[in-house]
Amino acid sequence: MAYNENPNPENLMQKEIEIIEEEIRQRRKTWIRSHMTMFYIIAGVILAAAIFFGIKWYQDSHNPISRFISASGKNLGTSFSFHITADKNGETMMTYEGAIRINPSAQSVELAYDADYGDYSYRNAVYTNGAISYKGNYYNGQWTLSNCTERVQEYFDFYNDYKNGVFDGGSFLRFTGLNNYLYAAELNRFMDTVKGRLSSDSSIARITSSTDGGDTTYHYDVNLSELFELIRSQGAPVFYTSPDYNRFVAQIEANTENLEAASSWFEFTVNGSGYMSMLRLSIDTGKDTYNIDIRMDGFGSTEPDIPDDFYEAAAIQKPR
Repeated sequence: MAYNENPNPENLMQKEIEIIEEEIRQRRKTWIRSHMTMFYIIAGVILAAAIFFGIKWYQDSHNPISRFISASGKNLGTSFSFHITADKNGETMMTYEGAIRINPSAQSVELAYDADYGDYSYRNAVYTNGAISYKGNYYNGQWTLSNCTERVQEYFDFYNDYKNGVFDGGSFLRFTGLNNYLYAAELNRFMDTVKGRLSSDSSIARITSSTDGGDTTYHYDVNLSELFELIRSQGAPVFYTSPDYNRFVAQIEANTENLEAASSWFEFTVNGSGYMSMLRLSIDTGKDTYNIDIRMDGFGSTEPDIPDDFYEAAAIQKPR
């Protein structure tokens, strides 16, 4: 057989490529075999992390207090109408009827409501126009207005954290005007304690829930004596001065028997869209029963009816 002294260069190149590819495949197999244990470890870590965060997500999304914060935070960043009643022993003491529209991106607020206390009534309104905000009270045929720009800014400082499930004691106290009464950092710690105690059944509260269609209602039976004892035993650092704390403790001690005899509950409903549509609170002292009922609807579509004379009194142009 004749020997080919000049083989085809293309055939030689093809063979070299095949040899190189085979070497790469063998090296890959060898590397995978030697690192298989590491693969198992990494896969196990990923699986464990997925399970952990999956459970945490489930707990957070189904935890009653987390749902309360999530739903109320969603309400506080949109528009809705509301109806509030407060009664004593079944007799209505006051009502609030109105609507609010909040735009977090523009940091604007529009609010209008009518309040009725039985022997007198009034109208209230808030409107933000750029960097200026006005609040007004209409009583006896005239508006009394004041600038509330700082208060609106403090509200959005609080809201920006609250919507993400974070309670910022500093912004909350500034918004409520209690920053000279309570310590912000200690309030944060105490609120974390309360949140933990109210997230599941405890000595402070027993929790039940029910579902109607897409709405879920959470009901808390509250032990007022245990709740105030928690504040008394762990709330001292929250108070700005010791006399304030001492007065609070004295009030608890003076009403120990009433607290032990009293019963209380509150409940809230989260609708199918994640908004809070109902919030109710009841306290029975043994002698009198007090109830507050808040109903909300029209989420995202409600427009507050601020009267024209409010804009005239504030000397600002009514938005179109």
